[in-house]
Amino acid sequence: MATVVGSYLKKAREEKGISLEQAASELKIQQKFLEALEDQQFGAFSSPVHATGFLKNYSEYLGLDANQILAFYRRDFGDAKRTLEEVKPVGVKLPWVTPDKLAGLLIVFIFLAFFSYLLYQYSIFVKLPPLSVENPPADAKVKSLQIVVSGRTAPGAQLKINGQEVNLAGDGSFSQSIALKSGANALTFTAVNKAGRVSQVVRNVVAEP
Repeated sequence: MATVVGSYLKKAREEKGISLEQAASELKIQQKFLEALEDQQFGAFSSPVHATGFLKNYSEYLGLDANQILAFYRRDFGDAKRTLEEVKPVGVKLPWVTPDKLAGLLIVFIFLAFFSYLLYQYSIFVKLPPLSVENPPADAKVKSLQIVVSGRTAPGAQLKINGQEVNLAGDGSFSQSIALKSGANALTFTAVNKAGRVSQVVRNVVAEP
């Protein structure tokens, strides 16, 4: 009588006192696939390669001759692939990529990139330019009639201190010495971007030389 692959596997497992749950856990294989091997339900596998791979691993795990088991499998099922071919991999079928579809996706991507760039530029022009004054701090007191002011604004903006234009570095930072008068001084920092939006910071400095 010809050897039946599934019965051979099941008999070997039961003789070793191994449950399907234990085998599945130790092999890191879903139990349903081991059951399919023992029941010879090879249609549960997505391809012959899938089936023979599991069959080899399961045979070796049970201490059987994997080459012999595979030979039995090929003898009984190799000439008629209908069992495996009846079941195809389950999944979402993606549409074929055609030149027309690829070109359409490219146009959409370019449009989105261009629109994002315009939106970014618009936000730069609409919002107020950033302006931070690092020195002097608020309500500063100095013992000199000179003070070095420093800070940062947006690159490309125009910065003025009490109406006098200040040169900016490429990153928008600035540092400049300013003459003070004895007593209270109000330093008004004004940053104007290309859209004419204005940010202003005032620092009060008391000079007590």
